[in-house]
Amino acid sequence: ERIRQMKIGELFILGDFFDLWIDSPYFIKKSYQSILDKFTNLHQSGVNITYLVGNRDFLITGFSDGIAKHAKLKVYDTPQLYRLGPLTLYISHGDELCSLDHHYQIYKAFIRSPLMRLIVRLIPGRATMAIANLISKVSKRCLEKKSHVSVEVPIEEIHKLLAQGIDVVIHGHCHRSYKLEPEIGGSKRQVWCIGDWSKGIRFLFYDAKNKIFGLR
Repeated sequence: ERIRQMKIGELFILGDFFDLWIDSPYFIKKSYQSILDKFTNLHQSGVNITYLVGNRDFLITGFSDGIAKHAKLKVYDTPQLYRLGPLTLYISHGDELCSLDHHYQIYKAFIRSPLMRLIVRLIPGRATMAIANLISKVSKRCLEKKSHVSVEVPIEEIHKLLAQGIDVVIHGHCHRSYKLEPEIGGSKRQVWCIGDWSKGIRFLFYDAKNKIFGLR
């Protein structure tokens, strides 16, 4: 509703917008339909929407054609490059950048494998929800025991991207917002992490008139 009141041309959602996605008529109608309808309304008002899945709602990509057709979304399960005038933007959920969180990266490869996707499609939605809630509880306990460094994005990963000609890196996942301005090859680049929206409405905007980014 807030976006509808603003002159927005492009909206990028960086994942985990849905706490969990279960592809069944029951769950779509009960849990997601009202939100999908809002996406459709935004699209009809002239907003192009790109959805990059997160670690909680990645199952959307298995059925993205249906979602894209219904809600007018472009859905991706990998980071995307986006041209904004002379700038090249790297836009992602951000979990692929947390390279020091080895246990999570192993878990991610396993849970998002074709075999696991097939298994999830075969079991009932309510069972999937119960399993996901259990995994979420275990994950929270594990997160409390992890070091702060392991769940952050190492600066080396940022430098790798910037060295490839990326001007602006935009990601989420880390549950806090920050801005970095590293200098690579004599030019200043930008890194933006969008915070945990449960702690307040957080989004990154680009002011096309003044050509600046900012968090709100």
